[in-house]
Amino acid sequence: MIDMTYQGKPLDMDAQFVVVTNNYRAHGGGYFPALDGSTVIIQAPDENRTVLANYIFDQKKIDPSADKNWGFAPIKEAVNVVFETTPAAKGILSSKDIISYVGEGKDGFGKYQISFK
Repeated sequence: MIDMTYQGKPLDMDAQFVVVTNNYRAHGGGYFPALDGSTVIIQAPDENRTVLANYIFDQKKIDPSADKNWGFAPIKEAVNVVFETTPAAKGILSSKDIISYVGEGKDGFGKYQISFK
């Protein structure tokens, strides 16, 4: 985290925030630290896509353009990231991509690598 602000001021590391997520993440899915279902404030039956669609219908008009209000910090050393997704993704990769197919993953997924050098 670099230069993170809230309402134009540096983030108070002791402040508490309400984080909106789906029930999978809120109950520990994806292994996010401190998310184990014990701090859920509201559990609603609405799916994320339904909430988003209702917001758009309510607003009548939205501006979905990117406003570049965040970015990734530069990586100073060589880093390799490996992830799994559909094996069909290898069909759209080109030799110019920083993502490469590295083999078969678990449960029919393909394993891919992103190399930052």
